[in-house]
Amino acid sequence: MYKANKIKDSLRMSYTISKSGSVTPSSKRLALKMISQIDFNKTKLIVELGAGNGCITKYILQKMSKDSILIVFEVDPKMIEILKGIEDHRLIVVNDSAENITTHITKAGKTKADAIISCLPITILPKNLVNNILQKCTEVLGDTGRYVQFQYSPRTFKMLKKYFDILRKDLVLMNIPPAFVMHCSVKKDI
Repeated sequence: MYKANKIKDSLRMSYTISKSGSVTPSSKRLALKMISQIDFNKTKLIVELGAGNGCITKYILQKMSKDSILIVFEVDPKMIEILKGIEDHRLIVVNDSAENITTHITKAGKTKADAIISCLPITILPKNLVNNILQKCTEVLGDTGRYVQFQYSPRTFKMLKKYFDILRKDLVLMNIPPAFVMHCSVKKDI
């Protein structure tokens, strides 16, 4: 019985990691570091990619102005239900791939995002999917827009440098596992 439960737990954990890239929700410290460089007085549209259970979403909503919009992308049906449980008129929950960011920004009546907060596990997603998502992000970010990405591996830096100038890198040790946070702006010479 013990062996069977251990195998089930291992399979469940493998599934969780392959879907979300993590075994635990983001810590408060990681969430606060992710949004620390965003000027919420100037942001009217924020997009969160891979919102999961809404851990970071809730901190974004706390900081946003009353007339701002937050569009969150998530593909896991269980997480979508959790996100839909967050009651805030400024929140738009999208059950779709981040590849379709342009479509959903247009549906919200906007053309550019002021900030994109990405929790996508880009080191484990297919490379062509990641490149497509990052390219779309550069197209929808305004001139002064910020792209923020967290990952558990520094391998992400090289991927991001193709599309963005990394303005700041932080290591959040008070997270399981510790995570890197990159604050970026769109490269001017793409």
